[in-house]
Amino acid sequence: MSQDRAYESVVILRSSLGEQDIQQFIDSYTVRIQQGGNTLLKTDNWGKRKLAYEVKGERKGTYLCFRFQGFGATIRPIENANRIDDTILKSMTLRLINTPEPEPVTPAETPESTQEPESGIV
Repeated sequence: MSQDRAYESVVILRSSLGEQDIQQFIDSYTVRIQQGGNTLLKTDNWGKRKLAYEVKGERKGTYLCFRFQGFGATIRPIENANRIDDTILKSMTLRLINTPEPEPVTPAETPESTQEPESGIV
């Protein structure tokens, strides 16, 4: 069984948690992801943001994003654990489609005929 699928898990925590509590959550969530044989690729803390609507009495939440590569069978146990964790307001895990990112085009590579004139007059 190979780890050929990429996943992204976005978790919204209660805004009342302190930095130390958030770091403890990140550490425990990392362990939760790795228990199923998954490989954590990246963790992003997007900070506190206003929620679109009130969730469990909260109007703001701390957004975290975890990218990992692994097995589909491990997603359900992660989501089940998320449902019973009272520090999590909302969570969602998505499988990412493995498409190559386009190469950035530099001005030197752009054909002359497609460049806009600088003055705006043709």
